[in-house]
Amino acid sequence: MLKNSHQTGQNMWLLIGLRNAVVLAEAMGERADAERFQAEYDDYRAAFDAQLKVQTARSGGYITPSLDRTLTGNNWDNLLTLYPEPLFEPFDLRVTATIQRSRETYREGILTFIHPYALARKGEEYVFNEKGVLHYWHTPDNAQNALVRGRAEDQQQAVTDLYALLVHTTSTHAPQEFGAVPWSTRDHQGNNLLPDGPASGKTIELLRNMLVREYRDELHLLSAVSPEWVQPGKTIEVEEEPTVFGPVSFTLAASPTGLEMKLSNRFRQPPRRLLVTIPWFYEVRQATADGRPLAVDGRLPVPVSTRVLKIAGGIRRDTPPMSYQRAVEEYKKEYGKRYREYLRTGRLR
Repeated sequence: MLKNSHQTGQNMWLLIGLRNAVVLAEAMGERADAERFQAEYDDYRAAFDAQLKVQTARSGGYITPSLDRTLTGNNWDNLLTLYPEPLFEPFDLRVTATIQRSRETYREGILTFIHPYALARKGEEYVFNEKGVLHYWHTPDNAQNALVRGRAEDQQQAVTDLYALLVHTTSTHAPQEFGAVPWSTRDHQGNNLLPDGPASGKTIELLRNMLVREYRDELHLLSAVSPEWVQPGKTIEVEEEPTVFGPVSFTLAASPTGLEMKLSNRFRQPPRRLLVTIPWFYEVRQATADGRPLAVDGRLPVPVSTRVLKIAGGIRRDTPPMSYQRAVEEYKKEYGKRYREYLRTGRLR
């Protein structure tokens, strides 16, 4: 809802498109085209970065929805800093500021959106709506950024985001687009689309990337998982998942003594590195790949030829309980508390 300004997200999509034009040209052996697209990207990126520097100096580092004229606007594709193409380094201060500022607008675990329609007129001036409503299909953007950043708090936040999205689906798993007032009725004021294809697609994409994710020339597995998924006796299974490197398959079986991952990847072009993320709530004693010990860190560097990865350890006792059912119950509890307050005071908060 920006007027007479250059939208940051549109420019970021152009940069993403040019980067992938280079990848396609290189894959086709069209070296001249690749060089031409790269030159276009470099020229465009220089202009973008120059203007972004001016804007972030005004905003305190936050990558705003607009590149000029105003610091206001809805957070939209300006959130696409690290995914689907890493346009910045994961811990660039501008990326951190943008994630923090946009998350401050979340309600019910969902990104909000302001539709600035005119409510009334006072003399020559109009009064515009400033009430944010829930906006579902851009909520996964920050979750995708969290997967790339990968710290313990990032992993936990991505899982929290997934559950927030699932809580807001219907009994037949249909998500909305936007329009519901936070902590109010589910009335979308005639502006909603249900079911919403982008919200469905991006939620599926988020779940896929939590388990299997490409990052530049690396393949990442288990970027973020819920404690509920790796309780002893449970199994995560990925079968023939398409990736840029070729089909990826694995099973992860959880037991009281640890995790065992069996891999049967069929790489057309092996990744430079295969990294398996140690779950943020997991205490690891040791790890081996096909019987050979691995250095235990936040992400295990696993040889691409590995067939069996074993992680000895267990879920830490201080791990917060997380599941879809619990997310539903916590939401209903909070909703009920707010509804009782509304009945008592007549005010929404």
